[in-house]
Amino acid sequence: MIRIDGSLGEGGGQILRTSLLFSLVQGKEVEIYNVRAKRDKPGLRPQHLAVVTAFASVTGGRVDNARVGSDWVRFCPSSEVTGSLEIDVGTAGSVTLILQTLLSAISLRGLSYSVRVRGGTDTRWSPTYDYFENVYEPAAAAFGVQVSSNMVRRGYYPEGGGLVEGHCLPASLGEYVSLDSAPASKGVRISSVCANLPRSVAARQADSAAAYLRSAGESVEEVKVDVEEADSPGTSILVHHREGSAVFLGGDAVGERGVKAEDVGAAAAASFTASATKGASVDHHLADMLVPLMALQGGGEVLTDDDTQHLRTNLEVAAAFTGCLYSITKEGALYRVRILKRD
Repeated sequence: MIRIDGSLGEGGGQILRTSLLFSLVQGKEVEIYNVRAKRDKPGLRPQHLAVVTAFASVTGGRVDNARVGSDWVRFCPSSEVTGSLEIDVGTAGSVTLILQTLLSAISLRGLSYSVRVRGGTDTRWSPTYDYFENVYEPAAAAFGVQVSSNMVRRGYYPEGGGLVEGHCLPASLGEYVSLDSAPASKGVRISSVCANLPRSVAARQADSAAAYLRSAGESVEEVKVDVEEADSPGTSILVHHREGSAVFLGGDAVGERGVKAEDVGAAAAASFTASATKGASVDHHLADMLVPLMALQGGGEVLTDDDTQHLRTNLEVAAAFTGCLYSITKEGALYRVRILKRD
Protein backbone atom coordinates (compact mmCIF):
# COMPACT_ATOMS: atom_id res chain seq x y z
CA MET A 1 0.00 0.00 0.00
CA ILE A 2 1.12 3.52 -0.82
CA ARG A 3 0.62 6.15 1.91
CA ILE A 4 0.38 9.80 0.82
CA ASP A 5 0.53 12.79 3.15
CA GLY A 6 -2.36 15.07 2.20
CA SER A 7 -0.55 18.08 3.66
CA LEU A 8 2.18 17.90 1.01
CA GLY A 9 2.82 21.13 -0.91
CA GLU A 10 -0.41 23.01 -1.47
CA GLY A 11 -2.22 20.51 0.76
CA GLY A 12 -5.56 20.53 -1.08
CA GLY A 13 -7.91 18.20 -2.92
CA GLN A 14 -5.52 17.79 -5.84
CA ILE A 15 -3.43 15.32 -3.82
CA LEU A 16 -6.49 13.14 -3.31
CA ARG A 17 -7.46 13.18 -6.99
CA THR A 18 -3.93 12.51 -8.26
CA SER A 19 -3.45 9.67 -5.78
CA LEU A 20 -6.70 8.04 -6.89
CA LEU A 21 -5.60 8.32 -10.53
CA PHE A 22 -2.30 6.54 -9.89
CA SER A 23 -3.99 3.96 -7.64
CA LEU A 24 -6.50 3.01 -10.34
CA VAL A 25 -3.93 2.86 -13.15
CA GLN A 26 -1.41 0.83 -11.19
CA GLY A 27 -3.87 -1.27 -9.19
CA LYS A 28 -2.24 -0.23 -5.93
CA GLU A 29 -4.04 0.37 -2.67
CA VAL A 30 -3.56 3.91 -1.39
CA GLU A 31 -4.17 5.69 1.89
CA ILE A 32 -4.25 9.48 1.97
CA TYR A 33 -3.92 10.98 5.46
CA ASN A 34 -4.03 14.62 6.58
CA VAL A 35 -6.61 15.11 3.78
CA ARG A 36 -6.77 18.78 2.71
CA ALA A 37 -4.88 19.71 5.87
CA LYS A 38 -4.01 23.20 4.64
CA ARG A 39 -7.54 24.27 3.78
CA ASP A 40 -9.88 26.38 5.93
CA LYS A 41 -12.22 23.39 6.18
CA PRO A 42 -9.84 20.40 6.22
CA GLY A 43 -10.91 16.84 5.49
CA LEU A 44 -13.20 15.53 2.77
CA ARG A 45 -15.84 17.95 1.52
CA PRO A 46 -18.87 16.72 -0.46
CA GLN A 47 -17.18 17.31 -3.85
CA HIS A 48 -14.12 15.30 -2.77
CA LEU A 49 -16.29 12.53 -1.39
CA ALA A 50 -17.99 12.41 -4.81
CA VAL A 51 -14.61 11.80 -6.46
CA VAL A 52 -13.74 8.94 -4.10
CA THR A 53 -17.20 7.43 -4.52
CA ALA A 54 -16.94 7.68 -8.30
CA PHE A 55 -13.62 5.82 -8.38
CA ALA A 56 -15.04 3.11 -6.13
CA SER A 57 -18.22 2.80 -8.21
CA VAL A 58 -16.29 2.53 -11.45
CA THR A 59 -13.93 -0.18 -10.25
CA GLY A 60 -16.07 -1.97 -7.68
CA GLY A 61 -13.17 -1.22 -5.36
CA ARG A 62 -13.20 -0.79 -1.59
CA VAL A 63 -13.17 2.56 0.19
CA ASP A 64 -12.58 3.00 3.91
CA ASN A 65 -13.54 6.06 5.99
CA ALA A 66 -15.19 7.85 3.06
CA ARG A 67 -17.36 10.48 4.75
CA VAL A 68 -17.55 14.26 4.84
CA GLY A 69 -14.96 15.68 7.24
CA SER A 70 -12.72 12.59 7.46
CA ASP A 71 -9.00 13.35 7.53
CA TRP A 72 -7.95 10.04 6.00
CA VAL A 73 -9.33 7.73 3.35
CA ARG A 74 -8.18 4.41 1.93
CA PHE A 75 -8.92 3.18 -1.59
CA CYS A 76 -8.32 -0.30 -2.97
CA PRO A 77 -9.21 -0.62 -6.66
CA SER A 78 -10.37 -3.87 -8.18
CA SER A 79 -9.20 -5.18 -11.52
CA GLU A 80 -12.50 -4.42 -13.27
CA VAL A 81 -14.25 -1.37 -14.66
CA THR A 82 -18.04 -1.37 -14.76
CA GLY A 83 -20.30 -0.06 -17.52
CA SER A 84 -21.37 3.54 -17.99
CA LEU A 85 -22.03 5.51 -14.82
CA GLU A 86 -23.78 8.68 -13.72
CA ILE A 87 -22.15 10.79 -11.01
CA ASP A 88 -23.84 13.60 -9.12
CA VAL A 89 -21.21 15.86 -7.56
CA GLY A 90 -23.92 17.80 -5.77
CA THR A 91 -24.73 21.51 -6.10
CA ALA A 92 -21.86 23.28 -7.87
CA GLY A 93 -19.00 20.86 -7.20
CA SER A 94 -16.60 20.73 -10.13
CA VAL A 95 -17.54 18.42 -12.99
CA THR A 96 -14.30 19.01 -14.86
CA LEU A 97 -12.02 17.89 -12.04
CA ILE A 98 -13.81 14.53 -11.91
CA LEU A 99 -13.74 14.13 -15.68
CA GLN A 100 -10.07 15.03 -15.92
CA THR A 101 -9.02 12.58 -13.20
CA LEU A 102 -11.38 9.67 -13.79
CA LEU A 103 -11.34 9.53 -17.60
CA SER A 104 -7.56 9.97 -17.77
CA ALA A 105 -7.07 7.15 -15.25
CA ILE A 106 -9.33 4.74 -17.14
CA SER A 107 -7.70 5.61 -20.47
CA LEU A 108 -4.25 5.04 -18.97
CA ARG A 109 -5.52 1.72 -17.62
CA GLY A 110 -6.09 0.75 -21.25
CA LEU A 111 -9.89 0.73 -21.19
CA SER A 112 -12.87 2.45 -22.82
CA TYR A 113 -15.55 4.09 -20.71
CA SER A 114 -18.47 6.54 -20.72
CA VAL A 115 -19.76 8.62 -17.82
CA ARG A 116 -22.30 11.40 -17.15
CA VAL A 117 -21.38 13.90 -14.46
CA ARG A 118 -23.77 16.41 -12.86
CA GLY A 119 -22.67 19.48 -10.92
CA GLY A 120 -20.87 22.72 -11.66
CA THR A 121 -19.34 22.94 -15.12
CA ASP A 122 -17.79 26.40 -14.60
CA THR A 123 -16.68 27.01 -11.03
CA ARG A 124 -13.92 28.85 -9.21
CA TRP A 125 -10.64 27.02 -8.50
CA SER A 126 -11.16 24.49 -11.28
CA PRO A 127 -10.96 24.43 -15.09
CA THR A 128 -14.07 25.70 -16.85
CA TYR A 129 -15.73 23.23 -19.19
CA ASP A 130 -14.46 25.16 -22.21
CA TYR A 131 -10.88 24.92 -20.88
CA PHE A 132 -11.29 21.19 -20.35
CA GLU A 133 -12.61 20.67 -23.88
CA ASN A 134 -10.32 23.03 -25.79
CA VAL A 135 -7.07 22.84 -23.80
CA TYR A 136 -6.88 19.70 -21.65
CA GLU A 137 -8.43 17.22 -24.08
CA PRO A 138 -6.09 17.97 -27.03
CA ALA A 139 -3.07 18.24 -24.71
CA ALA A 140 -3.86 14.84 -23.19
CA ALA A 141 -4.12 13.43 -26.72
CA ALA A 142 -0.56 14.62 -27.38
CA PHE A 143 0.47 12.18 -24.62
CA GLY A 144 -1.70 9.40 -26.06
CA VAL A 145 -4.54 9.77 -23.55
CA GLN A 146 -7.87 9.74 -25.39
CA VAL A 147 -10.62 11.65 -23.58
CA SER A 148 -13.57 13.54 -25.04
CA SER A 149 -16.73 15.18 -23.75
CA ASN A 150 -20.05 16.76 -24.66
CA MET A 151 -21.73 19.62 -22.82
CA VAL A 152 -25.41 18.86 -22.22
CA ARG A 153 -26.21 21.69 -19.81
CA ARG A 154 -24.09 24.43 -18.23
CA GLY A 155 -23.91 24.61 -14.42
CA TYR A 156 -22.95 27.65 -12.32
CA TYR A 157 -22.75 28.40 -8.60
CA PRO A 158 -24.75 28.02 -6.39
CA GLU A 159 -27.24 25.53 -7.87
CA GLY A 160 -24.94 23.67 -10.24
CA GLY A 161 -27.22 21.41 -12.22
CA GLY A 162 -24.83 21.14 -15.15
CA LEU A 163 -24.42 17.90 -17.08
CA VAL A 164 -21.47 16.70 -19.15
CA GLU A 165 -21.06 13.39 -20.95
CA GLY A 166 -17.49 12.13 -20.91
CA HIS A 167 -15.81 9.33 -22.84
CA CYS A 168 -12.38 7.75 -23.05
CA LEU A 169 -10.56 5.21 -25.19
CA PRO A 170 -7.49 3.14 -24.30
CA ALA A 171 -4.35 5.29 -24.18
CA SER A 172 -1.60 4.87 -26.76
CA LEU A 173 1.50 5.49 -24.68
CA GLY A 174 4.79 6.63 -26.20
CA GLU A 175 8.34 6.47 -24.98
CA TYR A 176 8.92 10.17 -24.33
CA VAL A 177 6.88 13.24 -25.25
CA SER A 178 8.38 16.71 -25.39
CA LEU A 179 6.32 19.91 -25.48
CA ASP A 180 8.96 22.60 -25.46
CA SER A 181 8.18 24.74 -28.51
CA ALA A 182 7.35 28.42 -28.15
CA PRO A 183 4.20 29.55 -30.00
CA ALA A 184 5.03 30.37 -33.62
CA SER A 185 1.84 32.32 -34.33
CA LYS A 186 -0.34 34.80 -32.45
CA GLY A 187 -3.81 33.57 -33.39
CA VAL A 188 -5.92 33.60 -30.20
CA ARG A 189 -9.52 32.43 -29.75
CA ILE A 190 -12.06 33.75 -27.28
CA SER A 191 -15.14 31.87 -26.11
CA SER A 192 -17.47 33.84 -23.81
CA VAL A 193 -20.73 32.49 -22.44
CA CYS A 194 -23.46 33.55 -20.04
CA ALA A 195 -26.57 31.83 -18.72
CA ASN A 196 -29.87 33.43 -17.68
CA LEU A 197 -28.37 36.86 -18.37
CA PRO A 198 -28.49 39.28 -21.31
CA ARG A 199 -26.18 38.40 -24.20
CA SER A 200 -24.52 41.79 -23.71
CA VAL A 201 -22.85 40.46 -20.54
CA ALA A 202 -20.98 37.75 -22.46
CA ALA A 203 -20.23 40.25 -25.24
CA ARG A 204 -18.69 42.71 -22.78
CA GLN A 205 -16.50 39.94 -21.39
CA ALA A 206 -15.30 39.06 -24.87
CA ASP A 207 -14.69 42.68 -25.90
CA SER A 208 -12.66 43.34 -22.77
CA ALA A 209 -10.56 40.20 -23.28
CA ALA A 210 -9.93 41.11 -26.93
CA ALA A 211 -8.84 44.64 -26.02
CA TYR A 212 -6.45 43.29 -23.39
CA LEU A 213 -4.95 40.79 -25.81
CA ARG A 214 -4.41 43.34 -28.56
CA SER A 215 -2.72 45.70 -26.12
CA ALA A 216 -0.34 42.84 -25.28
CA GLY A 217 0.50 42.31 -28.95
CA GLU A 218 -1.70 39.25 -29.52
CA SER A 219 -3.81 38.74 -32.63
CA VAL A 220 -7.43 37.72 -32.00
CA GLU A 221 -8.44 35.09 -34.55
CA GLU A 222 -11.94 34.18 -33.41
CA VAL A 223 -14.53 35.43 -30.92
CA LYS A 224 -17.55 33.33 -29.91
CA VAL A 225 -20.33 34.73 -27.72
CA ASP A 226 -23.08 32.37 -26.53
CA VAL A 227 -26.12 32.45 -24.26
CA GLU A 228 -27.13 29.19 -22.60
CA GLU A 229 -29.62 27.95 -20.03
CA ALA A 230 -28.63 26.93 -16.51
CA ASP A 231 -30.16 26.53 -13.07
CA SER A 232 -28.26 29.57 -11.80
CA PRO A 233 -27.24 32.71 -13.69
CA GLY A 234 -23.53 32.88 -14.44
CA THR A 235 -20.78 33.71 -16.89
CA SER A 236 -17.45 32.25 -17.97
CA ILE A 237 -14.82 32.94 -20.59
CA LEU A 238 -11.87 31.13 -22.15
CA VAL A 239 -8.93 32.61 -24.05
CA HIS A 240 -6.90 29.90 -25.75
CA HIS A 241 -4.37 29.05 -28.43
CA ARG A 242 -3.22 25.74 -29.89
CA GLU A 243 -0.59 24.78 -32.43
CA GLY A 244 -0.92 21.19 -33.59
CA SER A 245 0.28 18.82 -30.89
CA ALA A 246 3.03 21.09 -29.57
CA VAL A 247 1.51 24.19 -27.92
CA PHE A 248 -1.50 24.32 -25.59
CA LEU A 249 -2.29 27.58 -23.82
CA GLY A 250 -5.42 28.72 -22.04
CA GLY A 251 -6.65 31.30 -19.57
CA ASP A 252 -10.17 31.23 -18.15
CA ALA A 253 -12.30 33.08 -15.61
CA VAL A 254 -15.73 32.75 -14.04
CA GLY A 255 -18.02 35.67 -13.30
CA GLU A 256 -18.98 36.56 -9.74
CA ARG A 257 -21.71 38.70 -8.24
CA GLY A 258 -20.46 42.28 -7.98
CA VAL A 259 -17.61 41.79 -10.48
CA LYS A 260 -17.90 43.65 -13.80
CA ALA A 261 -18.02 41.59 -16.98
CA GLU A 262 -15.11 43.67 -18.28
CA ASP A 263 -12.99 42.61 -15.31
CA VAL A 264 -13.82 38.94 -15.85
CA GLY A 265 -12.76 39.14 -19.49
CA ALA A 266 -9.55 40.97 -18.62
CA ALA A 267 -8.73 38.35 -15.95
CA ALA A 268 -8.95 35.52 -18.49
CA ALA A 269 -6.81 37.44 -20.98
CA ALA A 270 -4.23 38.27 -18.30
CA SER A 271 -4.00 34.60 -17.32
CA PHE A 272 -3.46 33.66 -20.96
CA THR A 273 -0.82 36.30 -21.71
CA ALA A 274 1.14 35.34 -18.57
CA SER A 275 2.02 32.14 -20.45
CA ALA A 276 1.86 33.24 -24.09
CA THR A 277 4.08 36.33 -23.91
CA LYS A 278 6.85 34.34 -22.22
CA GLY A 279 6.86 31.71 -24.97
CA ALA A 280 5.54 28.78 -22.93
CA SER A 281 4.36 25.60 -24.64
CA VAL A 282 1.77 24.91 -21.92
CA ASP A 283 0.22 27.23 -19.35
CA HIS A 284 1.04 26.65 -15.70
CA HIS A 285 -2.41 25.21 -14.87
CA LEU A 286 -2.04 22.60 -17.60
CA ALA A 287 1.51 21.75 -16.57
CA ASP A 288 0.49 20.14 -13.29
CA MET A 289 -2.42 18.29 -14.96
CA LEU A 290 0.01 16.65 -17.40
CA VAL A 291 2.36 15.31 -14.71
CA PRO A 292 0.57 11.93 -14.26
CA LEU A 293 0.41 11.45 -18.03
CA MET A 294 4.18 11.91 -18.33
CA ALA A 295 5.00 9.79 -15.28
CA LEU A 296 2.91 6.82 -16.39
CA GLN A 297 4.59 6.43 -19.76
CA GLY A 298 8.17 6.89 -20.93
CA GLY A 299 8.47 10.33 -19.35
CA GLY A 300 8.28 13.74 -20.94
CA GLU A 301 8.90 17.45 -20.64
CA VAL A 302 7.01 20.72 -20.94
CA LEU A 303 8.00 24.37 -20.99
CA THR A 304 5.74 26.45 -18.74
CA ASP A 305 5.58 29.93 -17.26
CA ASP A 306 5.49 29.27 -13.50
CA ASP A 307 6.86 26.93 -10.88
CA THR A 308 3.70 26.41 -8.83
CA GLN A 309 2.94 24.51 -5.63
CA HIS A 310 0.36 22.47 -7.53
CA LEU A 311 3.06 21.40 -9.98
CA ARG A 312 5.54 20.40 -7.31
CA THR A 313 2.86 18.57 -5.33
CA ASN A 314 1.82 16.47 -8.31
CA LEU A 315 5.46 15.69 -9.04
CA GLU A 316 5.95 14.41 -5.48
CA VAL A 317 2.86 12.22 -5.67
CA ALA A 318 3.98 10.88 -9.07
CA ALA A 319 7.40 10.00 -7.64
CA ALA A 320 5.82 8.22 -4.67
CA PHE A 321 3.81 5.94 -6.97
CA THR A 322 6.16 5.41 -9.89
CA GLY A 323 9.67 6.14 -8.60
CA CYS A 324 10.12 8.57 -11.50
CA LEU A 325 12.86 11.18 -11.48
CA TYR A 326 11.90 14.79 -12.10
CA SER A 327 13.47 18.22 -12.37
CA ILE A 328 12.36 21.83 -12.76
CA THR A 329 14.94 24.04 -14.46
CA LYS A 330 14.57 27.79 -14.85
CA GLU A 331 15.32 28.99 -18.38
CA GLY A 332 14.95 32.75 -18.59
CA ALA A 333 11.31 33.57 -17.87
CA LEU A 334 10.25 29.93 -18.29
CA TYR A 335 10.53 26.62 -16.44
CA ARG A 336 11.40 23.30 -18.07
CA VAL A 337 9.72 20.40 -16.30
CA ARG A 338 11.24 16.99 -17.01
CA ILE A 339 10.07 13.57 -15.88
CA LEU A 340 12.23 10.51 -16.47
CA LYS A 341 11.21 6.94 -15.85
CA ARG A 342 13.55 5.19 -13.43
CA ASP A 343 15.32 2.25 -15.04
